Amino acid sequence: MKTFFVLSLLLIAALCKSLAQTNNISPELGKAMKEMDAKVHFLQTNERPIQTFISVSQKETDFDVCYRGHTNMVVYEPVPEQLFDVHLFSADGKDISKTPDWEFGQKLKPDNSLLAGNYHIQDDVIRGHERRMDFQNGNCSHFWKFNILKSFRIKEPGEYRLWVEVRLFVKDANGVFQPFILPAVESKVDISETNLK
Repeated sequence: MKTFFVLSLLLIAALCKSLAQTNNISPELGKAMKEMDAKVHFLQTNERPIQTFISVSQKETDFDVCYRGHTNMVVYEPVPEQLFDVHLFSADGKDISKTPDWEFGQKLKPDNSLLAGNYHIQDDVIRGHERRMDFQNGNCSHFWKFNILKSFRIKEPGEYRLWVEVRLFVKDANGVFQPFILPAVESKVDISETNLK
């Protein structure tokens, strides 16, 4: 949503500038254009911490988890099984158990490939991606798409609470990988009887 907002501001600013080049503009419009330029500049340059975001995909039970920010930090991804920890809670606070197929929440530990300086991981048949990410230019990384019904043993319809914690590495002054845990985020999940059929 924030990315869409930034792109919208950029598009509006570009259109205003185009109009300004071909027409005489009123003082009010000129002031509005300056304010828009200031907002765009702030969003492009102001330092923002790396944060986690949860969004619903095409289906009500499909979720995307990504993290993004604008800072001078360089972070490193652990292997996918360690990258995040996830819990699903019922309305009364019960921790819903995971299915046998769950592949997340394993102990955070640098793997041999990361220690050897190989920062490319082949988690996609075609491309794969880099595990070293520099957020100086406002990096945005979508790293997990999952179906909640396939990940948790949900037996009853109702309102649930999805809890996600992203876990990364940073290098200390001695070049040693240290855990870098992002603040956990939550999202409400509504499971209907139709979802469970």
